[in-house]
Amino acid sequence: MKTRIAAFADHVNMTADGKLNVIGVFSTIWSKEFPAVHSRAYLVLQFDIEDADVGEHSLAIQLRGPAKNMIHEIKGSFAGALDPNGSKAVAVVQAEYVNLRLPSEGLYEARVIVDNKTIERVGVLVRKRA
Repeated sequence: MKTRIAAFADHVNMTADGKLNVIGVFSTIWSKEFPAVHSRAYLVLQFDIEDADVGEHSLAIQLRGPAKNMIHEIKGSFAGALDPNGSKAVAVVQAEYVNLRLPSEGLYEARVIVDNKTIERVGVLVRKRA
């Protein structure tokens, strides 16, 4: 399983015909004060699925703060399946964060853990706006 897309964004959705729309990709969150509360953010992940990836996979997304402490964790699962039409198969995961509390400035990291193995790390810098 290889990561094709891993990003924080303002909004993510899928069209009826399976197209992934990712709007407002960002790598920095600005705040006037701390703790900051970010009203809504998405972590979007898209994986290429190979023959060996077919089946159910456990998933954990751990958001860690600048001191590497756990801020938030999402657990679930997803299924890897091959496209019956022979196209490149993908799995899409969308994690939605609502009123995400960010205690301090610094680099936050989302660790993506599939089947108990960290396969991706996505960073977002939180900074104080003057």
